[in-house]
Amino acid sequence: MEKLNQLSAEERSTQMNSLDKNHLHEIVKRRSKKQKGISMQYFWAALVLQIIVYALLSNVIIKYWNDSTLRMVSLFCILIYVPFTLVLLRDFKKIAVLRTQTYEDIAAPLSNYIHEQHRLLLKHYQFKKRYEFLLTTCSVAIMTWVILRIYFPGGIMAHPIIAASIFIPSLVACLIVSRKDDKKHFQAPLKQLEDIIADLDS
Repeated sequence: MEKLNQLSAEERSTQMNSLDKNHLHEIVKRRSKKQKGISMQYFWAALVLQIIVYALLSNVIIKYWNDSTLRMVSLFCILIYVPFTLVLLRDFKKIAVLRTQTYEDIAAPLSNYIHEQHRLLLKHYQFKKRYEFLLTTCSVAIMTWVILRIYFPGGIMAHPIIAASIFIPSLVACLIVSRKDDKKHFQAPLKQLEDIIADLDS
């Protein structure tokens, strides 16, 4: 009888440990999934924006095909977006397909999963910070040049004040939006992931 009670106690302890691990697994999954969702919002918004840029510039190239200067400048603007688009697709594909796995020792694989999610997001954020300022400045300058080339005879050289009134506010607005995106879709999720890692390691 004592052996049966002891066995029953051991079984209950095993079941409780299993429940604790499963509960921990579900909590961490929900928290990490929330941060992944926030990051993926940036991915879709950035991808749609880049598709719009490609479409607009392609339309300019086709519509003004006889203007070789305008055609080449528009093509150059498309080309400077391509590396950013490729890195965006590569990095967020890795984040999207990242999955947790269930093992007997649940804390170790969960920690590895969160570490990997954090690493991938941080990697793209670091690339974004380095590349985006150059990309934004160049693309706003090119778009300003294109607008004046099409709609204002003489272009930038004949209308420097109009060019400045388009370029400066546009650049400032883009940088403000980019900074807000960084806080919402990168800095906050990275901080939350770091908190999850700290909780798992404690």
